Amino acid sequence: MLPTSYIASLTYEEQCLLLGKKLDEIICFINNLLEQKIDDYIEAKFNDIMLASMYDADTETLILYLNKEA
Repeated sequence: MLPTSYIASLTYEEQCLLLGKKLDEIICFINNLLEQKIDDYIEAKFNDIMLASMYDADTETLILYLNKEA
């Protein structure tokens, strides 16, 4: 971290470079850690979801819906 007095004296280009570096860190976090956490959550909760299906012969479509049982 830079002291605030130094940050105020940075040029526009230097500020853009620092902002770009921080943005790269956020993208890396989303691509690696957050994506893995979401995948783990979905795998853990997938068995709790019951999907039912129904075929509509008139329109030749398959309809999926959640079967919520208490």
